Amino acid sequence: MRTGAEYLASLNDGREVVIDGEIVRDIARHPAFAGVCQTIAGLYDHIKNHHDEMTFPSPTAGKPVSLAHLTPRSIEDLRRRRHALTRAAEFTFGFVGRGPEHVASFFAGFASHPELFGRTGSRYAENIVRFQRKMRDEHLYVSYTIVPPQVDRSKTAHEQAESHIPAGVLKEVDGGIIIRGAQMLGTGAAISDYLFFSNIHPLRPGDEDYAVSLVVPLNAPGLRLYARRPYAMHQPSVYDYPLSTRYDESDSLVVFRDVFVPWKNVFVYRDLATARAQWFETPAHVLGNSQAQIRLAVKTKFIAGLARKICATNGVDMIPSVVCDLGAVASLAAIVEGMVIAAEATAVTNAQGIVHPNPRFLYGAMAQQSKLYPKLIHMLRELAGGGVLQVPSSCHEFSDPLMAADLERYIRSPGITAEERIKLFKLAWETTGSEFAGRHQQYEMFYAGAPFVAKTYSFVHYGYDEAVGLVDRCLSGYRRPASPELPPSVNLAPQPDRGATPASPPSSIMNPSTEPLKIEAQPFIPYVDEKNTPPELRPLLEPYVKRMGFLPNCLKLYMHRPEIAATLWMLNSNIMRDPSSTLDQGLKRRLGAVASRVNGCGYCVSHHCTILKGPADGEAEGWSMAHEELMGIMSGDLEPKDEFEKVCFDFVRAASADPHHLPDEIYDRLKALLTPPQIIELACVVGFWKMYNTIHGALRVPIEAHLAHNASYLRG
Repeated sequence: MRTGAEYLASLNDGREVVIDGEIVRDIARHPAFAGVCQTIAGLYDHIKNHHDEMTFPSPTAGKPVSLAHLTPRSIEDLRRRRHALTRAAEFTFGFVGRGPEHVASFFAGFASHPELFGRTGSRYAENIVRFQRKMRDEHLYVSYTIVPPQVDRSKTAHEQAESHIPAGVLKEVDGGIIIRGAQMLGTGAAISDYLFFSNIHPLRPGDEDYAVSLVVPLNAPGLRLYARRPYAMHQPSVYDYPLSTRYDESDSLVVFRDVFVPWKNVFVYRDLATARAQWFETPAHVLGNSQAQIRLAVKTKFIAGLARKICATNGVDMIPSVVCDLGAVASLAAIVEGMVIAAEATAVTNAQGIVHPNPRFLYGAMAQQSKLYPKLIHMLRELAGGGVLQVPSSCHEFSDPLMAADLERYIRSPGITAEERIKLFKLAWETTGSEFAGRHQQYEMFYAGAPFVAKTYSFVHYGYDEAVGLVDRCLSGYRRPASPELPPSVNLAPQPDRGATPASPPSSIMNPSTEPLKIEAQPFIPYVDEKNTPPELRPLLEPYVKRMGFLPNCLKLYMHRPEIAATLWMLNSNIMRDPSSTLDQGLKRRLGAVASRVNGCGYCVSHHCTILKGPADGEAEGWSMAHEELMGIMSGDLEPKDEFEKVCFDFVRAASADPHHLPDEIYDRLKALLTPPQIIELACVVGFWKMYNTIHGALRVPIEAHLAHNASYLRG
């Protein structure tokens, strides 16, 4: 295995890291990085010395490699992985957020599904497997930059005032590609071996140059890192700044000044759909973030321990009010640890046989992270009080006997020397009040991006069908009494109708049907075999089959009545794809998806969302829409881009729910912003999908299995 000494020696490789206007010539010895480099070196030795519990045999080389690289295939694998990652996090008390285990976990997920990367060429599938093997067997430290710089967040990559502000493909050359631009938050990049560059932010058609996924060594010509102000420099001692001197992993703006990347290091190339799918159609996002939550569990446990030790030192840890506060701290720390264990205990097996933590509990914890960590720090501040300020400027005061005597007399606790007490409270200051502490609070608040992003992940993966099912079962257990004089029947089991009219749930635009979705089940009438497609329908259906890649289940039922099938299909084409349309086709597709959601048609929703998420640059109809954007549209949480779109969405939602009682306010806005032909077309979109949704619901058309993941958008 790689030793700490080997890691330190590898850092002097000619990389360009800028501090105070100068390029650092020796990373491992520079005061900005020496402490954290020694920490990472110690971690490598720690893994080597505890190989029995922190490693597994490489599937190719047979030698011990870090369990961070393990592709789990059982809950026992997850347990071993969690134990090893916990030991690694304990080595830094959770204060190194992007150590070697972090990106290793993502790559274990990427490489478990190489077919996804091979969608645009087999070499990309081979590349991801090859590099993950190299990373694992050579014990490489890989960092990443996956967020564009904050220049103008109102615009996507290709819409910026200048090209290649976010990093992207400049051109192809012999043997590879040239990357130009910048990415932000290269946490740990200055002290790593390779940089993984991609983009987790949603991309749109036109952003193809930025839809890439690749790795470059840190010493690649043209790659330059502008590190933020280091917190380890100019500190008097580890005693005075015990965290920043050892665990400041640094963050950097990463600039690609026409960096050459060979094809062998490219995993996704100019493909919007795959660039997005790599995160969420492989277990990468779950495995990478489970490592982060394991680390956070260690860090919150450390804070809980620090709070208790401070209170014990001050002799107040048994006062009832303080016990209550310590209990609150303990409960927050227990939530993080408990969610990690719950995600593992209820693990999910995906289509490739990979066992990964349950997203319900993983993203549930992540959604609370931005509030939970600052709350913990605030509680620690309250418990520490002024003790973090009643400390000398540095350890040098102890060198003078007179000064040392003053400190020993006035800064002490029963049974605890001044030196021990000052050491404890300096550690508390590093956790709550120093620049290092401020950076960590910001890091944990925005670890998953904007807080709404993590909450959206939690919403999508919670499994609301189960929760709403409980409510529906409760509602079905009682009814309105037939006579006001009679008491209501209360029974947890549904009762047979005895003449009373069952209470109908109120219609809701934002809460459609929660009936179980029928996925690839047999319909109650048989399908018409595809080879028996009526000849008169083939010219109509073949273009659709070519676009979608399959014959939808609904059409296999319609073909029992070819005349009706042809009429429905022509109506579909005229309303949704007519080139003379007065409304944008992409807008109509989004409106159709919203209408189908209001009408509770999981079948139509799954088809709409498949098309909206599909690539915009192929033969198929598609708009490369990101998951979060689509979820926001379906739930109504995402504001339309302008008033024109807003009134269209408002009209479609209201008219789909109750077309006979629309408020005058909506009609006034329609007349002010839309032409009469546009209003006619908008109403036809509503009516057409109301009819289609009704037909598909009445026929109980099963959802195709390969589209089932998009049926979840029915819940918004």
